[in-house]
Amino acid sequence: MITKITKLFIKKKPTFFEKAKSTASSYSATAKAKGMDAIGKMQKSKIYTDATKSMGEMSSKVSKSYNKLPENYKTGIKVSAGLGGLGAVVAGSMALSPKLKKNDPRYKALKKHGYV
Repeated sequence: MITKITKLFIKKKPTFFEKAKSTASSYSATAKAKGMDAIGKMQKSKIYTDATKSMGEMSSKVSKSYNKLPENYKTGIKVSAGLGGLGAVVAGSMALSPKLKKNDPRYKALKKHGYV
């Protein structure tokens, strides 16, 4: 009981870490307030509200149609979406891969063996 009373009346100096923590939290609160203000302004714009309404309408139509499909159709759609994504990844990696030039010795060896 006495220690509780003494803690109330005796002020303890904050440590370095406590000061740093309070400073960091005040900076993060300011940054959060500025960010939320910018997001709030964006959400009030007419373009944003029109876009969110149209996306909501489209997604509700798609989800209603999707829920009516039989389970095997849903599985086929998921598989085809996965394979389409895989195809896009392969096509992108092939497009970004370095091409062999005609003066490259590897190209000459492949051409000699009939692979090119």
